[in-house]
Order: sequence, then structure tokens, then C-alpha cells
Amino acid sequence: IYICEAGIADADDSDRAEYITKEVVATWRAISEGVVVKGFIYWSLLDNYEWALGFEKKFGLVEINYDTLERTIRPSAYVYKQICETNAVVE
Repeated sequence: IYICEAGIADADDSDRAEYITKEVVATWRAISEGVVVKGFIYWSLLDNYEWALGFEKKFGLVEINYDTLERTIRPSAYVYKQICETNAVVE
């Protein structure tokens, strides 16, 4: 399986890093139990438009200021980066 659209709306980025860590740990647990997981993709890289809620929810690892189009990398993106680079979760 491919795990995609694994994400959380978190406007102040206070819960996203923990969410990502728990999702990755659960994925590793499934793999250790024999589930064939081909990939894990966090969703979403950028804040985006939700059909029902517009730009209200903030899912992105990267924040977008829609007035200036400036992008800001959120702290949770660095947690995900570390997991991807080291293939490990550091708590």
C-alpha cells in the first residue's frame, strides 16, 4: 500500500510534529507485522484550498501567506525531514 494524504490541519503547528511521528511509528509497526508498505506521503506540502472550507484549514508543512505569496517552512517540516533523512524517529 501507499499511505498518502496523511495530514492534519494545525494552524499554529503545535500538534503536527507529534501527529507525523505517531503516523510514522504506526506505519513502521504495520511493516514489522508484515504489511507491505511501499510509501508514506505527508499531505500536504503546502497550505491549500479545501473545497468545503476554502483556505481556512492549514495542512501544509509550508505556510503560504496568500496576500504576499511568501512561503514559510513550519517547524514540523524539519521533524519530517529528519525522519526521512535518518529513517528514524527521535523523541
